[in-house]
Amino acid sequence: MIDIFKGIKHSIENPINFTPMIPNEAPEQVGGSHYTDMKIQPIEFIEANNLGFMEGNIIKYATRHKAKNGAEDIKKIIHYAKLILKYQYGEE
Repeated sequence: MIDIFKGIKHSIENPINFTPMIPNEAPEQVGGSHYTDMKIQPIEFIEANNLGFMEGNIIKYATRHKAKNGAEDIKKIIHYAKLILKYQYGEE
């Protein structure tokens, strides 16, 4: 089994002690370098701030759109923002 969180130095029980990874400690990325070239990877930010699935996807797409899928990733951000409005705030 692959440990996708290898190198993340914090725990769910104590997220305050989060320590950002240095690039050579970053989790392995399969396909491309659009995350590993970042000073702070999206997974680090998402985990350190205990963000949910939809919020995490917004962060992911916002940080990679210039390096990967352009306008398609921006449309995904809008899609997840609309889902948050619907499921968390009852707005359509």
